[in-house]
Amino acid sequence: MPEILRNLRWQDVLDILLISTILYQLMVLLRGTRALQALAGLGVVGLFYLLAREAELILSSWLLQNLWAVILLVLVVIFQQELRHTLERVSPARWLSQWGSSPMDHLGEVVRAAFHLARQRIGALLVFQRGTRLNEVVRLGTPLGAEVTAPLLETLFMPAAPLHDGAVVISGTQATHAGCMLPLSRREDLPPQFGTRHRAALGLTEETDAVCLVVSEERGEVTLMNEGTYRSGLTREETAERLRVLLGQAERRMPRPVAWGTLLLHRWPLKVGAVAVVTALWVYFGGAQKFELGLRVPVEYRNVPESLILSGRPATSLEVRLRGSRAALGGVNRETLRATVDLAAAERGTNFVAIERDDVNVPAGVEVLGTEPAVLRLALERVQRLRVPVRARLRGEPARGYAVEAVAVVPGSVEILGPESAVANLQAVYTEAVDLTGAQGSFNRAVPLALFPERLALADGQGKTVEVRVTLRRTAS
Repeated sequence: MPEILRNLRWQDVLDILLISTILYQLMVLLRGTRALQALAGLGVVGLFYLLAREAELILSSWLLQNLWAVILLVLVVIFQQELRHTLERVSPARWLSQWGSSPMDHLGEVVRAAFHLARQRIGALLVFQRGTRLNEVVRLGTPLGAEVTAPLLETLFMPAAPLHDGAVVISGTQATHAGCMLPLSRREDLPPQFGTRHRAALGLTEETDAVCLVVSEERGEVTLMNEGTYRSGLTREETAERLRVLLGQAERRMPRPVAWGTLLLHRWPLKVGAVAVVTALWVYFGGAQKFELGLRVPVEYRNVPESLILSGRPATSLEVRLRGSRAALGGVNRETLRATVDLAAAERGTNFVAIERDDVNVPAGVEVLGTEPAVLRLALERVQRLRVPVRARLRGEPARGYAVEAVAVVPGSVEILGPESAVANLQAVYTEAVDLTGAQGSFNRAVPLALFPERLALADGQGKTVEVRVTLRRTAS
């Protein structure tokens, strides 16, 4: 946990708050529905999968992992209406559609008709269409296309009327259809007095953004429903005001300032639960997540047997793949990172040496996943000593009127150590190039030796530079 807190950035806090807000809004939208219960069950299955993977239960992990995609597909098929309803609620089109809405002075007529029917204990179901088109609802209804008036609505819901059993759909100021059948809500937490009419109205508001007004013939009360919620026992004035608010006709007022305490405590169990779930997921997948990093590091060969020497072109660097937390990988010092190859057990000839994870000096908290190549092919030969002459390499021409008369190197020979194959045919070693361009007189110069091949080395006590003495003479011009 301390390591996770050290890795916590402000971006991670923002990430947790953002996903927590989305999860909270999702729980609010799905509250009271079977979809929320299924979502909770899906969370339990996911928890079992994580526990099985951590406990290395191979069969359980494999089974749950393969069933996961099937479970998600089944949930999409079963709860397609809830998912569609949720997407419609968050769609910008829902809010944009309200800008072009027509005046709704007819709401007074609707409320007057509803409460008049309630006093007569006559049931009624009124549907106000908003952003979501109700094509499936009105498909089997009877088209009307009449202006909304209280007498019209009261007549439609009279017990002797042929269309009194269905719902009347109102769009704008028009009663567009009557006798419409609505989908029933499948919620199990509804009051026992709610009959088919109430369940139908609630079911429609769960699937669309429509607003429904229900008149109960048994109790003579009016219930207002929207977004899967209901409010019963409203007065005539309260009903009219809430309809105006929901349908966009409420008088615009300056928003009241909301205290932070009130905002945080509103539905606090859901908010705390959303933050806890998202934080736990972040700790598992994000805070304790292991990142991978590839680096090229130099190779250092140690404990080469005294009588042997590396020949050919042994690898000088490796590609190393590291894994660790963000903080641990950030603490890797690339300047000192190297792979150390121990050749104490190497023998003359070709050797295949595997690179172990411990051969790379990574700090604590960093794991070496592997190297490329993982095995080095190294050739070792017997060390041979040979004294060879030193020759100077010259470059350029002296000034006009001068020519090289003699070149001497002090010391004239050096003792060389190297692999047998490299030393056997060695005739001499040369110095770095001595530039004669424009020289107008004899000179002495200290020049480094240029050893080739690279695996050649000077014996102990031999200097790395020699003195080159160049004697020039004048020529007849």
